[in-house]
Amino acid sequence: MLRKIWMAAGLVVAFLLVGGVALASIPDANGAIHGCRKNSDGSMRVIDSDAGQTCANGWTPLNWSQTGPQGPAGPSGMQRSIPAGNATLATGEQRRVTVLCPAGQAVIGGGWAQPGDNVHVYSSRPQVDILGEGWVFDVINAGSPTTVEFYAICTVVV
Repeated sequence: MLRKIWMAAGLVVAFLLVGGVALASIPDANGAIHGCRKNSDGSMRVIDSDAGQTCANGWTPLNWSQTGPQGPAGPSGMQRSIPAGNATLATGEQRRVTVLCPAGQAVIGGGWAQPGDNVHVYSSRPQVDILGEGWVFDVINAGSPTTVEFYAICTVVV
């Protein structure tokens, strides 16, 4: 009885070692995976061509690679422009300022830069109308006259 247990354990170890060697050669040394597709029902199986396995009659060989061929170049990334406009605001002046994107570009953001903290921007939003796309600001100057730079962030739509 003990002899049968040792034989069974030996067979299991041998099976695991042989299976490990077979798996080690899929994919092959060039990174290709080889397989077969059964013509009658479309089922597939992977084979180890380095170990001499081939597709049986009625099966079509298939080969594929872990890394495919180089694809076409993609877009070069976001192409953007940042048109800006300056507005000089008198004391107490309230104004709407619009900065438009160049023709053919879409607005994706906007902002402003100001000296000090007397100019209050109470609305900042995108605008799309018959004039084009841009960013619109509603502002009021609560201090002395000052110049503020407003800008839109625009991108080419591909």
